[in-house]
Order: sequence, then structure tokens, then C-alpha cells
Amino acid sequence: AAVLSPDVIIDAPIIQESLNINENTGLFGDSFLPLREARAQFERAYILKILRASNFKIADAARILGIERSHLYKKLRQYNISVEEEASAPRSQ
Repeated sequence: AAVLSPDVIIDAPIIQESLNINENTGLFGDSFLPLREARAQFERAYILKILRASNFKIADAARILGIERSHLYKKLRQYNISVEEEASAPRSQ
């Protein structure tokens, strides 16, 4: 990545402007979220990614995630993830 600037010194305001960052938006223009919500979104998406990679085999997914199967089942309930529905859903390319 590169930042083009007419100034000799590239400082924080120039970087913020070039990345389109302000106090109300995230790095890519998305809204900032409380850490708890951002972590939950990431965790749900990551669990789904690992489930798909393990062909929805709970034991394999738990091993990859480094957690007990019982903990993965709790996470599935917490994030309202249905393994049966996800496994039968068409995959996007």
C-alpha cells in the first residue's frame, strides 16, 4: 500500500484521510462496534468457517478451534448456529 501526499511528512491526518477514517467509522467505512459485539461477530463467523472446513464434524471443528466439544456446542447455541441447516445450505463460490 502507498500513500501519496504533496507534503514531505506523512502524518496521522493524511493517513486518516487516505484511509477514509474518522471517529464514527472503522478502517473500511464500517461502523465502530463495542468490542463485545465485534468479538461476537468474529467468533460466530470463525466458528462457521471452521465448521465448513471440517465438513461440519463437531469433533474435528472443536479440535481445530482448540476447545472441548461441549464448549463448541455451547457456542453453537449462543450464536444460534444450526449445524444441520448450515450443512445443507448451498455454499457460495
